[in-house]
Amino acid sequence: MWYNVYGDNMKKKKHVSIHESLNKSRNFIKGMIFVLVVLGLGIGFLVLRKTTSLFNDVNKAEEEKITIAINEYIEKNEDEQRKSTLTKCFAANKVYLVERIIDNDGDLNKQYKNYDNYYYAYSWVQETSYYKENGELKKDGGSSIPHKILLGKKGDTYTALKHEIPRDGTYYPEDMKKLFPSKIRTKINNAPVDGTVEKLIEEIETKAEEYYK
Repeated sequence: MWYNVYGDNMKKKKHVSIHESLNKSRNFIKGMIFVLVVLGLGIGFLVLRKTTSLFNDVNKAEEEKITIAINEYIEKNEDEQRKSTLTKCFAANKVYLVERIIDNDGDLNKQYKNYDNYYYAYSWVQETSYYKENGELKKDGGSSIPHKILLGKKGDTYTALKHEIPRDGTYYPEDMKKLFPSKIRTKINNAPVDGTVEKLIEEIETKAEEYYK
C-alpha cells in the first residue's frame, strides 16, 4: 500500500516537473522573441538615423538664412528658364521642417563639393514673375507648390542645390507621401487654406513693388 502511494506521488511530481519545464521553455522563447524584436527596432532606428536626423536647433536666424537661400534658388532657376530680360521672378516660402543628412558614404560630398553639411528642407514655395508695362506692374505666370529642397552648408551660409516637387493630378497624393514626412504633411496640405499662401503672395507683391520702383 505504501509502495503504491509512493509511486503515485512520483508520477505527480514527474507531471508537475514536465509542466514547469514547458512553462519555462515558453517563457524563455517569449523572452527571446521580445529581445529580438527590441534589437530589430533598435537596428532599424539606427539605420534611419544614418540617413537623416531632425535638425531641432533651427532658431529664427537659421530659419531666415534657409528661407533666403531657397528664395534665391527658386528665383534664379525661374529666370534662367524663362530667359527673358523683361520679367523678373520673385519667390517666398514657408519652411516646415529641416532634416540633417548623415552622408556616411560621402556621396553628396562627391557630387556637391565644398560643403560641410547637407540638409533637406520641406517648404511651401510661392513664386510669381512680374514685368512692368506703361508704369503698371503685371504678372507673367507663377506657381504655388510644396518643395523638398537639398541644401548644402558651408560655414554659416546655406545654398539650395536641387529640389523635388509632387506631380499634378492623381500622382499628387502618392508623391506627397514619398517626398514629405508624415508629421508635416497635413500642415503643408493646409497651406492654401490656413493663410500661409496669402502671406507668401503679399510678401512677393511687396518685393516686386520695391524692385520696380
